[in-house]
Amino acid sequence: MSPNHFPENYDFGVKKYRHLLDIFYKHFCYDGRFVSIGDITKSHFSDLLQRQLKTDTVIQKGGFLSYGVEEKVVAWPESDHPYSAFFFETHSCTNEGHLSDGWMKTCQADLLLYAFEIKDVGLLLYLFPFPPLKHWFWEIYLTHLPRSDYGRSVMTEANRTEGRVVPIATVVKAIPTRCFLVPFDEECREVKAAIDIQQLREHVLRGEGKH
Repeated sequence: MSPNHFPENYDFGVKKYRHLLDIFYKHFCYDGRFVSIGDITKSHFSDLLQRQLKTDTVIQKGGFLSYGVEEKVVAWPESDHPYSAFFFETHSCTNEGHLSDGWMKTCQADLLLYAFEIKDVGLLLYLFPFPPLKHWFWEIYLTHLPRSDYGRSVMTEANRTEGRVVPIATVVKAIPTRCFLVPFDEECREVKAAIDIQQLREHVLRGEGKH
């Protein structure tokens, strides 16, 4: 399995790179149309979208089609080596008497945006159709593991969040995936989902061509 140490930065969140996510949405959406769910304490509608549907952003894709997006952004590892896997949360809390399902169960968004911070470069975004991803994860991937605890990871924070570490290569091979690089100093561009992250970073830092 991947040696990635997710507990060190799983709570990184999306605030630090909100501006890069916005650049992506302006590139990806129809006529640049999207709405990020803001302060849920001041809007009942926003509260419903976030708490019940687990949706962070609503985007428009052509005509009158709109989709809800769940966002996950993970910081560059302290090891200084890029991640080679995703962390899919199965339980948000595993403490006795407080067991609760994670976002791989509760989220009802149409799309999952899972982004990795690329040190000195920007963000690398993976975009998945969420319902097919969840079906594959629960019904196919977990049922064919070599052992029941394979890839299981439990965070050390108060809730003892639990999930599975799943290789990027495994997911993009099984699920239709689009991948986008959003650099600090360039326009958003699409790259192949199976791209080597370390090589991508080195190419960008050297100022080499697009991928």
